[in-house]
Amino acid sequence: MKQLMQTIIGSLLLVTHSGAVWAQDWDELSADQQQLLAPLQENWSEIPAPRRQRLMRGTERWNSLTPEQQQAAKQNMERWRDLSPEQRAQAQERFRRFQNLPPEQRQRMRNARERFRNMPPEQRQRMRQRFESMTPEERAAFRERRQQRMERFRNMSPDERQEMRERMQRNRKERNQRPNNPPKAERDND
Repeated sequence: MKQLMQTIIGSLLLVTHSGAVWAQDWDELSADQQQLLAPLQENWSEIPAPRRQRLMRGTERWNSLTPEQQQAAKQNMERWRDLSPEQRAQAQERFRRFQNLPPEQRQRMRNARERFRNMPPEQRQRMRQRFESMTPEERAAFRERRQQRMERFRNMSPDERQEMRERMQRNRKERNQRPNNPPKAERDND
């Protein structure tokens, strides 16, 4: 029993010294936290303690963002607010599926998203238009081809993978340097 009590006290001291002790009353919040959480002031005491802790951690993260990051976060929150309940449910499901992917696959998806973001706006728009103009069957076939390519890639030796990556980078660079580069679907029809 004595050992258990020492463990509990030690844990409390560790939590206290790590800065993880959280204000429970509105008046215990910092001025910055109160400003950010002002819409919740009236109901603060009714919010369960774990949620209050998450909210306070959120204020700490918010205050650590640059003004540009805060602006981007505000825009994301506005987009989220404007989604229909069905769209929110779909987004949450996509996020859940993403979280359940193996770490290397999540990283590949992050890299692909970053490549897409770094494309010239005209090229991103062409890609969006091409995908949106596909029928559900064409989209399914596109996804199937992509899955087959990924499977072939996984079965390659490390040297073959590196060679393929380099070839893909060269091809991508060449495509991006062409003036008025038409989407692949248009090139295939020629």
